[in-house]
Amino acid sequence: MHLAAIAKKGAPLVKTAARALWSPDYLYLGFDCEETKMANLKIAGRNRDEPDLWKDSDVEIFLNPSGDRANYDQFIVNAKGAVADVAYHKGGVPPVDWSWNCAMQVATKIGTDGWTAELAIPLMAVAPEGVKAGMEFVANFFRARNLRDVPAEENELYSWSPIPSGGFDRTEYFGRIRFVDRL
Repeated sequence: MHLAAIAKKGAPLVKTAARALWSPDYLYLGFDCEETKMANLKIAGRNRDEPDLWKDSDVEIFLNPSGDRANYDQFIVNAKGAVADVAYHKGGVPPVDWSWNCAMQVATKIGTDGWTAELAIPLMAVAPEGVKAGMEFVANFFRARNLRDVPAEENELYSWSPIPSGGFDRTEYFGRIRFVDRL
């Protein structure tokens, strides 16, 4: 699947591709982030679950296994491999839980013309009742191209399921992923 620029007409400045596989234990996600201005990548040395992680060049995943479009999990990975996993509970206490950790595994690689991120998200952490073929999750996949010392229009946001404007957390625009045995 390819991600398109949010609220922009025309082709994105760079390409982003995402892939997904699953096993009974993990959801595996891979992102290929083309980048023509590697020297300008905005990436800070950040701690786990640092709230400002989204300000870096990153990829983000939103998963809503229940399909209620209210309670969901967000996963953020910057190009250096800093991670955040956050649980959102509508009406919960707390409504946004930055202390939740799902024990995901992450690997990133910075190259000369882009960067990659690979994630292994434990399915029991997001769907404790388990996942089987045929199930669907409400989901979306994003990339934030945040660069330093460039014109503002070069900092683009990309999404798999289009969002006309606003933040990445617009669950009403999320798509669905289906767990299948074979393609």
